[in-house]
Amino acid sequence: VNNIITPATIISNSVAQIAANISNAGNANVTNFSALFILSSSPPKLSIPETGISTVSTNATVDQSIVAVDSLGNLHIVWADNRPGNNELFYKMLDVNGNVLINDTQLTSASGNSLRPDIAVDYNNNLHIAWHDRRLGNTQIFYKKIGPFLDDRNGDAANSSAITVVGDKHVSVNSRVELNSRDEHPSIAIDNLGNAHIAWERAGDSSIGYAKLANDGAFIVPDIRITNKFRSLWRPSTSVEADSNGNAHIVWNDDSQTCDDEAYYMMLNASGSALINITRLTANDCRNSKRQRLVVDAEDNVHIISQDRSGINTEIFYSKINPYLDDRNGDSANESVITIIN
Repeated sequence: VNNIITPATIISNSVAQIAANISNAGNANVTNFSALFILSSSPPKLSIPETGISTVSTNATVDQSIVAVDSLGNLHIVWADNRPGNNELFYKMLDVNGNVLINDTQLTSASGNSLRPDIAVDYNNNLHIAWHDRRLGNTQIFYKKIGPFLDDRNGDAANSSAITVVGDKHVSVNSRVELNSRDEHPSIAIDNLGNAHIAWERAGDSSIGYAKLANDGAFIVPDIRITNKFRSLWRPSTSVEADSNGNAHIVWNDDSQTCDDEAYYMMLNASGSALINITRLTANDCRNSKRQRLVVDAEDNVHIISQDRSGINTEIFYSKINPYLDDRNGDSANESVITIIN
């Protein structure tokens, strides 16, 4: 194994589960693969229990899959698929035993490629989806909400219009007016009230955009820029989650103030204002920390994974912070004060 990269999933309760890609770049005879790592709290350890099973079979190009689990243990999968001729988003639902409840269902039909989906499940087991596509020219951020339980779940493909609760909604409206540039790589989270928090990269000024939508798709916080202009963002960069108070937590990577990419963090209140402003979480060690993902647990601690070259090869690193140890007055936090595990 040469490198372990691209952490994709982190689930935090008593056990953190982290999915990542395993690279064997130095050996052409060894196939690259994905694995699920288990990080237990007592005693701390990492293991690789399985490499997964095939869930989509098609002659088309399938890419950028993302998964979420609902309250009943059902698995929801969304990915980009070029079987229609250009890339569109497809959806599949499996039960807790891996049986197909809803087979491959096309969710988008845009004039440009629909790519980089992210998904989240709410308390009613509805699925919220954010992605970017080119239907308006430059890539823009869009949002959709579907209700899989509106389908009969008999193993066939669903009728996309029948399960759609909120149709395709343009999210990055203000950014497009302001910059007429690219808005890309969204991350989405759902809070306890069913509101959607979406963060993404504003390529026009290399900053982070944010918007908050109600359960019916109406804007609560229309899209705003929440960070300064940075020199560069390593895509996909942003990850967002919501805590029990409806506050949003966002991590990303940037190299504008350090010798290489490092991890940064912000905390926003229900109105989109900063409770904790831009705070660097990783040392300025020139070790290329990027592709951060986070999750918030029941006690509002924030768990973060990233890929980092602190060793000889790229590896996956884990940290845990408690933002509520900060005074949350809108300034940057003291990283050493809020860090629990590093």
